[in-house]
Amino acid sequence: MNSTKTPNPDFFLSSTENVDLEGPRECRSRGLVSAFGRDDCLLIQVSPPVIGQAYGLGEKDIDHLVIASRFKGSSAVPVSEWPLPVYVVGLTAEPSKDAFLPEDYEFLGWAEIYPTLERAKQHR
Repeated sequence: MNSTKTPNPDFFLSSTENVDLEGPRECRSRGLVSAFGRDDCLLIQVSPPVIGQAYGLGEKDIDHLVIASRFKGSSAVPVSEWPLPVYVVGLTAEPSKDAFLPEDYEFLGWAEIYPTLERAKQHR
């Protein structure tokens, strides 16, 4: 039996302000992208995915998100501080792009990213 090992998460996403983004969720960076008028956004893949039904996606869950720092002077690429407050959008388009238009995503809310699972759990 051949098992494929998934790389360790780059960080963890959790929210104290949005029940749909409660976590923690494992996050794997997929690259720098442009979205909502910014070019400093990070495409991430999350596990477990966000339930898509609340966003009109029926049974399709959201496993790719785009995040960007919430506050001026902070950055998600590279992460300028831990925890980092971020804007979170869920993709309704294929995650293979490097620039997303408003029709490609749905604003999900605010969250924070943490360097470790333990720290993410402490702030739930």
